[in-house]
Amino acid sequence: MNVTELVAQLGETRAQVLLRALKCQTAEELVDLARENGLSVSQEEAGELFSLLAARRDELSDAELDAVTGGSGKSSRECFCGGTIQPTDPPEYHPVHGAHIYRCTKCGLEGFPG
Repeated sequence: MNVTELVAQLGETRAQVLLRALKCQTAEELVDLARENGLSVSQEEAGELFSLLAARRDELSDAELDAVTGGSGKSSRECFCGGTIQPTDPPEYHPVHGAHIYRCTKCGLEGFPG
């Protein structure tokens, strides 16, 4: 399973789905979440992903969780996938909020500071 490809399949909903995935308590909940979002994830893949998320969940502060889901004011953070979340260059701005968009250099997860 390639986490980057899986996240890319989520499209514009990825931030919301990733936040929900971080809150899953079991691999079965991840399988259900994937199905709800039109993804096919095997029980084995969900177990691997759950282990990865659980390890990161234990390491992430509230500010880092905000960065993963698009709510941090820091200039760069580490994403759950191991990439770096940083401001887009050249700058891109959210069409509604006008905030500078941040993007993971590895998986493409986007967000903007709070």
